[in-house]
Amino acid sequence: MTWDDTGEMLDKYLRSTILNLAINLKDEAAIKKGRELFEQWKSDHNSINVNLKTVIYKTGIMYGTDEDWDYVWNAFLKEADASEKMKLLMALGHTKESRLMLRLMKYSLNDTLVRSQDAFRVLTSISGSYTGQILAWRFFQQNWKTYQERYASTSFIMSTLIKSVCSNFDTQFDYEEVQTFFSQRDVGSGKRAVSQVLEKIQSNIEWSSKFEHVVTSWLTSHGKLTVK
Repeated sequence: MTWDDTGEMLDKYLRSTILNLAINLKDEAAIKKGRELFEQWKSDHNSINVNLKTVIYKTGIMYGTDEDWDYVWNAFLKEADASEKMKLLMALGHTKESRLMLRLMKYSLNDTLVRSQDAFRVLTSISGSYTGQILAWRFFQQNWKTYQERYASTSFIMSTLIKSVCSNFDTQFDYEEVQTFFSQRDVGSGKRAVSQVLEKIQSNIEWSSKFEHVVTSWLTSHGKLTVK
């Protein structure tokens, strides 16, 4: 597909999807090119194609430095276009550094920095990684009152938050913790989302029980995983 923004609309959508997968799967060539384009963007914000911005920003944050993160955060603060601000905000959540994840989540609760209607997107972005999901879940629990006051009456946002921070858990401990937490609180419009999340976690538990050893064995036999 390359990094050239050519072809029909479906080609462009496919390119974005494949490049995102390549970045997530640590493809070295994709990361190198993404980083080159990120540095190019830092020198000239008009130098990269709009359809590739999301994956380029993501690459710069995932495989960049603290200075790169700070640069994107400052760009977010200065940006006037709402669509562009959202791309930058979502990209910031892809950092691998726990302390930067926590910083961003704290920033998101300050509506002088991040608009209230956009803040929930921070948790959805951070929850995309294993480490991020755990941190997002803990932060969500600790700041439940704030999220409830902001979003309890908004079905879409509350449901999105609950599903984002909980859906990928896959142990009985996680299931019981999520169940206990929400059973003791008024989730308002998120009640159905809680039920769906518990079903999803149970499904994850059953899948892991059946297939985790198969996947682990395959990875080990193909040199993709070292068992200590």
